[in-house]
Amino acid sequence: MIIPRAEYTTSISQGQAVTSEKSNDESYCYSFARFESSERTKAFDSYRESGDHEALLHLAEIMDVNNLIELNKVRKNAPKTSEDKVLAESSSYAVTYNQQNSTYDLLRKIEKEKVLELISDQRQR
Repeated sequence: MIIPRAEYTTSISQGQAVTSEKSNDESYCYSFARFESSERTKAFDSYRESGDHEALLHLAEIMDVNNLIELNKVRKNAPKTSEDKVLAESSSYAVTYNQQNSTYDLLRKIEKEKVLELISDQRQR
């Protein structure tokens, strides 16, 4: 584990133990749906504008209709670009919104082990 120098220096000067706040359980995000401004985004727009984050996550959950995972749509962080903002996030799902192009990205969180398993399976083919 690498501790940033400033954090190390601060912790030593305060007599604290040096630890990292990084969690050992890593998860990745699989983008299972992406919607641009249209009839399909009206509910998302309404919940985004009213700040109803639970409803956004519920919509993401009900739109996640299969267990398919395409490795080319898996990424470490929910926001794909710097313009993407995370609107709502839970332990299972995330919803991002890009105001510049009015695009919603629906993501399912998956464990690091599952990603490694998929990579291994793909290499064996």
